[in-house]
Amino acid sequence: MREDAEGAWTGVDDDLRLGLGMRWLEANPAALHHPVVTERDHEALAAALAASGPRHPLFPSLWRVTRRGLIEALGPFLGQELSASVRPRPLAPGLEVVRLFQASDLPPEEDGIRLWQPGVELPSLALVMSQHGEGWRVHAPGAWLPVTSWPPGLDELDVTLLD
Repeated sequence: MREDAEGAWTGVDDDLRLGLGMRWLEANPAALHHPVVTERDHEALAAALAASGPRHPLFPSLWRVTRRGLIEALGPFLGQELSASVRPRPLAPGLEVVRLFQASDLPPEEDGIRLWQPGVELPSLALVMSQHGEGWRVHAPGAWLPVTSWPPGLDELDVTLLD
């Protein structure tokens, strides 16, 4: 995971940023009354946090909590060289599940290349990715999707969609 908040924040899509901001505000309702806040309701403040990211004065508090949650979700995959499985699984238009695994878990072939062989099972991390123009951003780490309405929450994905 990127150490710089701005790089990490721009690597996730708008829905995930909004969902993370909404969940943080739900847990910290007094933030709406902080002296630096110009937004007048939770929806406006969540949208401002999602859009402004590190430029918003309350972002450091949001990021401290969010980063901790992401570290827990990504667990043993942090700091590892990761490889994607052979093919992503489409979930909906513009959304795909990508399975990542630690490259070092695969035995190298004679030529040194590491290939996922049939029948090999490895611990993996599922990321729901969303397409944005020419690139992809993280829509959700793991088997949940952000709920971007009040009250905010998480929708659990059917795990069979991730396999």
